[in-house]
Amino acid sequence: MRTSGTRRLIGTTARAWPLLALLAAAAPRVSAADGEVAPVVVSAAQTADLALTIYTAFTEQGGWVGPGRQDVHFALVKDRRRFRVRPGTNWIRLTDVAATTEPTSVSFRSVEDPEALRVLEQSFRYDLISAASVLEHSVGKRARFRQTLPGGGRVLLDGVLLSPGTPVPAAGGTVPVTGKVIRTDGGIVLEPAGDVELDALPEGLIRRPELLWKLHARQGGEHAGEIAYFARGVSWRADYHATLAPDDDGFALDGWVTVDNRSGTSYTNAALKLVAGDVHRAQEPEGVFSQFRLRGAGMAGPAAMPDLQFVEESFFEYHLYTLQRRTDIADNETKQIQFLALPRARAKKVYLFDALSPDLPGEKIIPGARDSRLRPPGQGGGTITGKVHVALEARNDEASGLGVPLPRGRVSLYKPDRRSRPQFIGDDRIDHTPRDEKLRLLVGSAFDLTGTRRVVAWRVDPLDVTVEVSLRNAGARPVEVRVYEHLPAGAHIVESSLPHEEEDAFTVRFLVPVPARGEGKVSYRFVEGW
Repeated sequence: MRTSGTRRLIGTTARAWPLLALLAAAAPRVSAADGEVAPVVVSAAQTADLALTIYTAFTEQGGWVGPGRQDVHFALVKDRRRFRVRPGTNWIRLTDVAATTEPTSVSFRSVEDPEALRVLEQSFRYDLISAASVLEHSVGKRARFRQTLPGGGRVLLDGVLLSPGTPVPAAGGTVPVTGKVIRTDGGIVLEPAGDVELDALPEGLIRRPELLWKLHARQGGEHAGEIAYFARGVSWRADYHATLAPDDDGFALDGWVTVDNRSGTSYTNAALKLVAGDVHRAQEPEGVFSQFRLRGAGMAGPAAMPDLQFVEESFFEYHLYTLQRRTDIADNETKQIQFLALPRARAKKVYLFDALSPDLPGEKIIPGARDSRLRPPGQGGGTITGKVHVALEARNDEASGLGVPLPRGRVSLYKPDRRSRPQFIGDDRIDHTPRDEKLRLLVGSAFDLTGTRRVVAWRVDPLDVTVEVSLRNAGARPVEVRVYEHLPAGAHIVESSLPHEEEDAFTVRFLVPVPARGEGKVSYRFVEGW
């Protein structure tokens, strides 16, 4: 048994910590043409200014059924740090950067004298120290597996590591490694048990991701360098709280920005900007982003929202929200900041019934001419009975008490009870909603309203169909229900018991009055062709 050399333990116990101490004591060195040079370490403690712009982008993903959309959350990080260089070649090691850095997006420039520093090489290093990575880099080297038996005895296997095994996620946050193989003097051993003991820590492993630059300096001195890169895992969304008025004819709206940071680093005292809009990104980003583009272009026309923490402005074809103070966003933190407060917005409560699209009333649907939903019971079709949706509608304009761009997000709706205590009544998601556009929030299903749709007559060649929709109201107040119906391509209505409006070429809408504790009906007939 070998007894000399430095040993460090890797296993399921706390004895793995000496590896970190060894790593800290041995700072990485790089080879240069003029010999081995220790890089200048530039940490977050030397940050002079930090700016964070968070985006939600999308890419097209190919698939069997054609291209699809996938959202991508990322941030543009601009980090200015001060450091000193000597004339000639310098190695700069930048620590405390995001673990999710996109290497091809990284750029560097000297803020004070861009011509004085020239980037020769840049690297993103992310081979992090862990039990799995240490074992992976120790293949072919000496390893010992020390196992403690229940009676207190010990078993030691000494040999050469042939396979490091594969980490397997497990409950409780542990990640055991299975599939290890060693060669001992007695033969090959599969899945050796116990703590692993190595002679030395493999070279090249680091504790945290870092950026490494090889720079050429025209002259020595201090510089402020701006490092810019994209970091995945940083996202933002809008969350709204709407409180209904007693008569359901309006609501107060509060908007909150929810920032989520899963990038592997913290952003301290950062200037925060949020981009609202659908930014397109290529599926596989290629090439280094130009430094001009990362610096950003001039922006004009800011419009401040009074008494709020964000200023909103138009930016290209998007909207940009700038926080009017600095903030800290820790790694693995979710933070909320208010960006909107509107005391009163006018709205209208509406009732919606769509038998063919019950989850999204009014959604464009094109039934086929042979669709079973166009047939009466007994001829392959059936009767459809469902709930009536209740929704709130408002126009996003100043006359209605809104008139501000609303980023995509979730709206939670509340209404005070008799004791003025807000109670949750439902929520819905909105897309990016510009000024002067209509806003509709699906709240839920009306308890006292039920709708039934049935085909009462049907003929083919040419298609000739008669449909009847009946609505029942068990409540004490009369209501008016919007009934949406969908027609096959090439069909049109030739007669109906109530007027209708065309939503699009395939969707029509009826307004059906329903008396209190009574029933309302609409019937119509459509044919194929003209």
